[in-house]
Amino acid sequence: MSLVSTKLILAILFLILFGLFLLQRVISQTPSVCEGSVYLTLSPTHGYSGDTITASVSGLKGEGCLDKRVYIKESNCQGLQYCSCMPNSMSAESYGCVCTFRAPMSPYVSGAESSRQSVFTYYACADFNGNDIYDEALGEQDHSNLIVYSRYAPLSLVTESIFIIIILGVLLTIAIVVFRMSLRRR
Repeated sequence: MSLVSTKLILAILFLILFGLFLLQRVISQTPSVCEGSVYLTLSPTHGYSGDTITASVSGLKGEGCLDKRVYIKESNCQGLQYCSCMPNSMSAESYGCVCTFRAPMSPYVSGAESSRQSVFTYYACADFNGNDIYDEALGEQDHSNLIVYSRYAPLSLVTESIFIIIILGVLLTIAIVVFRMSLRRR
């Protein structure tokens, strides 16, 4: 083998090693992707005003999800934020997180028994691609309903109860007065 061919082989090996080194650097600098579909579970699904509700988010895939905060909001992804969490590894292929919040006050309307509960819709919102849009088609949001029961009697029932107690008190007072008057006549 001649000296030229040896130098050529060494140059080719050097270029191959240098190319592998550059390729490894490019691969290590490629950002991890966050994908999958956000899945929201509320526990419990029924409760009273003030109860602690646990929002569990799952369905995220890819290490890129580790730096994507998930927000739990009421009504839609632009609604009032109730809690948020940072995903962590739930299994070898799935990421998710958990946060808690208090069930809101349930507006109580007098009338039918069904009016003693309200349905609230909560959304899990995760922006996978960093465009500040929670795109349902990309799996960046999911929703779940929470049924909240009122712990308090409606004002109309309280008012009616007080009115009945007052009327009974007046009737009892009249009965006592009439009874005493009948005793005096004797």
